This record gives sequence, C-alpha cells and structure tokens, in this order.
Amino acid sequence: MALECYQATRARMAGIGIADPEALDLWTALLTGLTDQQISNDPGGDRWERLIDRAVDMVLSEVAPQTVDPSEARTR
Repeated sequence: MALECYQATRARMAGIGIADPEALDLWTALLTGLTDQQISNDPGGDRWERLIDRAVDMVLSEVAPQTVDPSEARTR
C-alpha cells in the first residue's frame, strides 16, 4: 500500500510538472512529519492538521514550475 501511494504521488506531481525526485522526498518528509506530530501530540485534535494547506503551498512554491498555482495543484 505504501508503495502504491508513493507511486500515485509521484504521478500526480509529474502531472503538474514536478519530476525532481528530491521534491518527492521533501513532500513525503513534510507530510509524514506533520502526521507524526498530529498523532503523537494532539490525537483527536487538529493542531498539526491545520498546517497542511500552508505546508502544501510552501512546498509547491519551492518545487513547482512557476506556471502552477499552489491552490489549484492542491485540488488535483
């Protein structure tokens, strides 16, 4: 299952023009970090979950081609 999710994420990133393997590594590190923080430090809450949109925008602004709007990329 994890490999399937990884491959699906790689395909989605490629679909918006991100082919850099390090960008995918950054993405997975960021999201697993937020997930770990949420589960470990605020189970049942939303402290870390609330940061997801900001984190996605932050990563996309760094790794996505300039033609990609981070808010549009989030919904694909």
